[in-house]
Amino acid sequence: MNAASQFEGHTAISPRPAEGASSTSWGEVPGATGSAPPCPEAMEASPRAVGRSIDAALAPGARLGDFEIVGVLGRGGFGIVYLARQCSLDRQVALKVTAYQGSEGRNMAQLEHEHIVQVFSETVDPSGSQQLLCMQYVPGPTLAAVLDELRRRDRREWCGAALLEIVDRLTPYPAAFEPAALRCRAVLQDADWVDTVCWIGARLAEALAYAHQRGVLHRDIKPGNILVSQYGRPMLVDFNLALRPLAVARGSADLFGGTLAYMAPEHLAAFNPADPTGPEAVGAAADLYALGLVLYEMVAGRPAFDALPAAGSPLEVLAALVAQRRRFVLTIPVPCPPSLRQTIEHCLHPDPAGRCASGTELSAALEGCREFHAVEKAAVMERRIRQSMLRHPFRWLIVLALLPHAVGSVVNISYNLIRIVSHLTAAQQAIFVKFALAYNGIVYPLGLWLAFRVVWPVYLATSDTQSSPPVKSARIDAARRQSLNWPLWAAGIACLGWLPGAVLFPAGLATLAPPLSLRESLHLGTSFVISGLIALTYSSLLVQCLVVCVFYRRLWIDLRSFRKKAVVELTPVPRRLRLFQIFAGLIPLCGAVLMVTIGPQEFTATEYRSFRFLVTALIGLGMLGFQLAMVSTQLLSQAIAVLTRTTEIER
Repeated sequence: MNAASQFEGHTAISPRPAEGASSTSWGEVPGATGSAPPCPEAMEASPRAVGRSIDAALAPGARLGDFEIVGVLGRGGFGIVYLARQCSLDRQVALKVTAYQGSEGRNMAQLEHEHIVQVFSETVDPSGSQQLLCMQYVPGPTLAAVLDELRRRDRREWCGAALLEIVDRLTPYPAAFEPAALRCRAVLQDADWVDTVCWIGARLAEALAYAHQRGVLHRDIKPGNILVSQYGRPMLVDFNLALRPLAVARGSADLFGGTLAYMAPEHLAAFNPADPTGPEAVGAAADLYALGLVLYEMVAGRPAFDALPAAGSPLEVLAALVAQRRRFVLTIPVPCPPSLRQTIEHCLHPDPAGRCASGTELSAALEGCREFHAVEKAAVMERRIRQSMLRHPFRWLIVLALLPHAVGSVVNISYNLIRIVSHLTAAQQAIFVKFALAYNGIVYPLGLWLAFRVVWPVYLATSDTQSSPPVKSARIDAARRQSLNWPLWAAGIACLGWLPGAVLFPAGLATLAPPLSLRESLHLGTSFVISGLIALTYSSLLVQCLVVCVFYRRLWIDLRSFRKKAVVELTPVPRRLRLFQIFAGLIPLCGAVLMVTIGPQEFTATEYRSFRFLVTALIGLGMLGFQLAMVSTQLLSQAIAVLTRTTEIER
């Protein structure tokens, strides 16, 4: 059934038979997209449960009350949907002609939402056997028809523009121009498939939230009951099974059904007399579960559940379907952003309490996924390097955190060998080496222990983001905020490792016989300060880059209000960048100036060459550091701008 099939039919049924009801065969149940199995006694006892089909379609030009038939849009199990002209108002409408059987008109008339097909009027013939629903005409195919067309194409061609092209081709009748709807088409025209899935899903979740807030459940969410207008706007149709949850009670005669392939486990269980689950358990969470299955199908390109069990009684099949859903582990056979996968997984939780609390929450999560996907697409690092960082982020953390300390050690050792150690006696040199080994034996394990304590919770949280089901978002949020403090910890650990040496080494060596001179002690302390500041500045700067560009993006599960949270959490970073930029260039240069100023008055030829090389190296390091700081600051500024962009994405 193509676009034009505005309302796809289905089989509505009563909740469950009374106790002692005899069981009958299912008859033909279409595969994974079949309708819910009939409960025999309820079907036989209540004429409202089945209704009389309207078999003969009216020819174009025929009149039916105030309506002139233009053509057939589609037909289903309950009747026929026509494109008609309402003569009194001279407008195109969708006219659904069915056997009279429920409250669809009353349910839908109160739902005035841009993503729900609107009911204008309901007419019941005097005999009470037939009803005419005059509804908003939405030119465009069902989402099911669009997905069928997409499956015939290369997966790499799936995008918003491809969806619009299919919609245009499958729309047989022209539609009135809607300037306000052009924004929907503009959004999809430039969207990739992930953006398209998130945008359509968020709009449908908004529509469900609107209906649920008014006490109306849909109970048959599936691609065949979602229209895609020629502007790309998704719209929910066919509320024939919708009802008010407060009216549902065990054993009631209200219509209660759906489509097997898109039913939540509690929805299926409610049909089984042997299961304690009653109709009242089928609430808003069941609609969100069904929408999650629609999102899965859009992403994966196939339904989540392939087929019904091959054999068994109706109750055995029901029990098998319930068990299938309750043990379901989400596997998407195509690349999918983790944030979207986790959102779909949240919808498909077997326990209703474990799903999104409302359509509003799901819509916010999908919008967050779309915003986050935009961040991922706006790659601000060189692709090859960034991919390596994404694959091995903790290896890069070790390298970028320790490399500046190695540079600082080279500076420190080189200078002290030239200026201090070479002038000590053999006994003093032996004591100096022992003192250095003892100092490093205490400082390095302490620094590594502190680093481990800081990094380990984030490492566990990073693993948790890939788990199925994911852990609660509070733990991930805490780890994300903790990772933003890593640059401060890097600075603190650098201070702990280097700056005490500026005091302890001169003080310790002052006890030697003969003690170091004041000038030598000053040189020794200066070398530790300069080396420590080099390690502090560059390790903090490089760790900051890694955190913002890699770790921060990975530590998200709850993406609701993603950008607002990012703005708050990343606010301190620009201030740090300005300090890093200043220190990265000035510290090595100041070290070079200080060495020249307090350097010895006389050099041997070897010492002079070594000293000149060291000073030149410090000047070069200062220039390189300033350039590195400029590039890193620009990189981080771009990354933060992408993460915190406050301009609202088109809806």
